[in-house]
Amino acid sequence: MGREGWQALQSFVRRRLVDTTFGTAAAAASVLAGAARVDQRLAGLTASIVQPALTDIAVQVAGLVAPGFVVSAGVDRLADLERYLAAVDRRLDRLSRGPQRDQALMHRVATVQEAYHELLRARPEVDASGVRWAIEELRVSLFAQSLRTKEPVSEKRILDEIRRLRG
Repeated sequence: MGREGWQALQSFVRRRLVDTTFGTAAAAASVLAGAARVDQRLAGLTASIVQPALTDIAVQVAGLVAPGFVVSAGVDRLADLERYLAAVDRRLDRLSRGPQRDQALMHRVATVQEAYHELLRARPEVDASGVRWAIEELRVSLFAQSLRTKEPVSEKRILDEIRRLRG
């Protein structure tokens, strides 16, 4: 890249830097607020019948909003994280009315997650990030259908992709 190209790139970045930074910070703050709301709701639930779901939710949220989540998820995925946390809220809304249903849905997700973890153990060099996000979309489709998934998702599609990645 020549001097003129470098100057053009600097100018391009400079024009967008402030807006991009503030937009990213606002989206990250919204994700953190959603996670805090979920954590607060989890603390208020103590019935033993819902404990497996609460544990599942806590693990899910910790995976979504771990230190460095903006970098690991990527700026473009922050809106998805907000939707995933909204789906958790919907799941919590329904949990006390149907803990058995929740457990059945949770089992479906766990089956796919186990296959995903097996893939990661067997083929750590493979980029399976698409599967990771597809599992989050599956949670939306099962626990909060009205929020809609980003793309069509099913257990079969995810398991087929895992098989493909295993080679």
